[in-house]
Amino acid sequence: MKRTVLLCPAALVSVFLSCGAMSGVPPAKTVHYAPGDRPARFTGLGSHTRKITTSSPEAQRYFDQGLNFLFAFNHDETIRSFREAAAIDPDCAMAYWGIAVSCGPHINFPMVPPARAKTAWDALTKATSLAQNCTTPEKALIDALGGRYASPEPDNRRPLMRAT
Repeated sequence: MKRTVLLCPAALVSVFLSCGAMSGVPPAKTVHYAPGDRPARFTGLGSHTRKITTSSPEAQRYFDQGLNFLFAFNHDETIRSFREAAAIDPDCAMAYWGIAVSCGPHINFPMVPPARAKTAWDALTKATSLAQNCTTPEKALIDALGGRYASPEPDNRRPLMRAT
């Protein structure tokens, strides 16, 4: 008992001292976009890439950036990157797939707000309409989302969450 009483204050002091040590660390850089601004092109995000059906190297770069943000669970930057890829190449089905997968429900956010669910569904619908020009793996990725999303959103998403 005496030992616990002595260790608690020591633990508290070490916590407070370590918090003070962090006071000199600058905050993380925040990127703010004005309406109409082109999303930033970031470097050093990782090496994840997937060749997609597009005639634009710039759309491919924004798609890959979105993919890296997606794997890092930064969905806001993911959406911006995939939207930019779609703006550069409006016929790129995988850019719309990226918007859909970013806006829709996922393991960390199974119940998305209605507006976001609608954005996901609309993007998936657009990707599906463009899928005839895609490779077989791209079509499979688009079809897979079709098994996980529904419009209107059902009250019970459990069967959709189990879709394979």
